[in-house]
Parts: sequence; C-alpha cells; structure tokens
Amino acid sequence: DSIEVIGRSAVGNREPSSITAETQGRQNAGNLTIQTGELSIKDGAEINSSSIGGGSGGNTDLVAESINLEQGNIISQTASGDGGNITINLEDFLVLRDRSTISSTAGTDGAGGDGGNITINAENGFIVAAPNENSDITANAFSGRGGRVDIEAAGIFGIAHRSREDLVD
Repeated sequence: DSIEVIGRSAVGNREPSSITAETQGRQNAGNLTIQTGELSIKDGAEINSSSIGGGSGGNTDLVAESINLEQGNIISQTASGDGGNITINLEDFLVLRDRSTISSTAGTDGAGGDGGNITINAENGFIVAAPNENSDITANAFSGRGGRVDIEAAGIFGIAHRSREDLVD
C-alpha cells in the first residue's frame, strides 16, 4: 500500500536513508522498479540508481498513486558514464517540497557522459511544487548533452521552466 523512506543516518547525520541500486566500480548501476500506492521520501532520504565509478546510471521506474517529496530526492547520476532515465507514472499527484529533487546527472569535471531523461506521466493527475521552496526537476550533463524532461499532467502548479542561461544570469 505504501513505502516511506525517511531521514539520514543516526551516525554523523551524513548518509541518507535510501533505496539504492548503485555501483562504485566501472560497471553500470542497476535498475530500480518500485510500484506502490503511496510513496513518501522525506528529510534527506533518497531513491538512487547511480554509478560512482565509470559506468552508466541505472534506470528508475516508479509507479504510484501518489508521490510526496519533502526534502527528498530521486536521483540517477554518474561520475563519467551516461545518466540513467527516471520514469514516474502517477494516478493522482506528485508533490515537491523543501528543496526536493528529481535529477538525472552525467559526468564530473573532466569526465563526460550524456544526461538521462526524466519522464513524468500523470495524465489525470497533478504536479505541485510549493512556491519559494527551491525544488528542482533537472536532467544535466557536465560536458555531454543534457537529458530531456517530459511531463504530461492534468495540471502543473508552482513549476517554472528555466534554461541554463536563466540559471547563469
């Protein structure tokens, strides 16, 4: 019926609580598929399909009635390979609050890779980002091509499109 991923490690408050398919070597990260009624990611927790080594990020597929991010993150990132894709299929709503992030990022300084794509399908649902709480949906690459962000929803509230040029100004 529901999944909650909440908080950070009690030791040093550094490591996030997470559902992870991650590799630290040259292999590609694994893929994650989660299907639930309600998904909550809060207080620094994350869902993560990343490659810290030289591989590509894994794909993340989420199917839920609703997703609530409150300082929560859905991430696919790489050190040098291509970013993984993030696909979210919703029935009701996605809420982003308090610096939440949905992000596919590829590469670091001196290492390339193309960003993965982010697709959010909420044909009959809504996406809501709380005003002035700095939540982001991004598909970036350090030196390769950034990925696409495609959103289909009955309504989108509190989200503004910004290009790289908007952020640099």
